[in-house]
Amino acid sequence: MSYRLIKNQSGLSIIEALVAIGIMSMMIAFFAQSQVNQMKEMKALNEKIAILDFEKLLISALSDGSTCQHVLNNPAPLTFNSTTITSTTPAVLTPSTPLYAGVRSGVPGPVVAQVGQRISPATNSLTIDSIRLVITEGSAGNFKGYWEIALNPAGMVRALKPVRIQTVMAGDITIPTSTSITSCMGASTTALTVTRRPNSVTAWRWPTASVSCQADEYLVSGGGGCISLGPPGTGFMFIRASQPTADNLGWTLSCDTPRLQNARAEVFALCAKR
Repeated sequence: MSYRLIKNQSGLSIIEALVAIGIMSMMIAFFAQSQVNQMKEMKALNEKIAILDFEKLLISALSDGSTCQHVLNNPAPLTFNSTTITSTTPAVLTPSTPLYAGVRSGVPGPVVAQVGQRISPATNSLTIDSIRLVITEGSAGNFKGYWEIALNPAGMVRALKPVRIQTVMAGDITIPTSTSITSCMGASTTALTVTRRPNSVTAWRWPTASVSCQADEYLVSGGGGCISLGPPGTGFMFIRASQPTADNLGWTLSCDTPRLQNARAEVFALCAKR
């Protein structure tokens, strides 16, 4: 028995045409998946950079002690049982107020961390889930521990560990079962005055923005984000660099994207009075 192959007008058999369509479909699926994977990796990189910038900002905010002391005593002092603290059973305090860049004469500065708030304008996927002070050891009114800022896992590309900032504190142990924190690492009568200096630059694909502190200020920290200005659906920006300027008097941030679109780099420097 013999069979004739049915030919189309181009001279291809139906089987050959089906094979060609199948190969093209596989190639399209492969490239589409590659694009999805690339976008996920870029998003993951953005999240890691945002975490590093956020950690530096927290270290700066908590370094003088005024923020720690303020949030642990407002609107009322948070207390704990200092007689039961061990490395496996730490005391945990959960303040109801945000963490600030500093507090001067009882007046808080800019908010740097608040439950429900994004940690960076560079990413929508990282929001703060909880803020806690974990006290791991102490004796004679002197305590050690760390601030822990946990992030909401929803929307993350990969799970990220909570940000932890080590600290030391002094407490009032007149009533050990109701100990309160009276001062934190670096706390002083003259609190840090921190001002946020912003700037932005719009450019094609690779915007870079810088901002400097004023002559009577010094740089504490900085950060920023990248924003797509392209048509809807063509977003996708990432931070290429976020660091102090060469003279250490300001902050610079540069962005990048594989898309053909305009973008805006938004940068800020946290500056303190000399």
